[in-house]
Amino acid sequence: MSYVVSIRRSDGSSIAPPEIEALVAADSELRIEPLPATGDSELLIAWRSADQSATATFLLSEGGLHSTTTPSNAVLRKLQQMSRLLGARLIGEDGDDITDIEITGVEPSAAFSWGCLVVVGSAVLLAIWWWLRG
Repeated sequence: MSYVVSIRRSDGSSIAPPEIEALVAADSELRIEPLPATGDSELLIAWRSADQSATATFLLSEGGLHSTTTPSNAVLRKLQQMSRLLGARLIGEDGDDITDIEITGVEPSAAFSWGCLVVVGSAVLLAIWWWLRG
């Protein structure tokens, strides 16, 4: 299941390709990728974090900039930064404004993995204790 977020302006005005081109020119982590002929109003933007640990692509379409996959926390933080620079808001798929929400450094998947490890480890220790008890 995916979750798409979009950078949009609250007044409904479109984010134009020249604005994205200026944003990309000012940010070494961003670049514009070739896109099959889809029209002058669409751009594909690629992002790679400075430490090379996170990547994402965004599509400028229908006046907004949209995530193309479910974003990680690092991607959400980058999108928040980009939305502020564009004078826009970061909007979740369900319509929630998440521009100013603090996003933690821990990815949900990592936290979930640690939780599973603790539960499984506890179960194994309990089974060993039960077996040794006789």
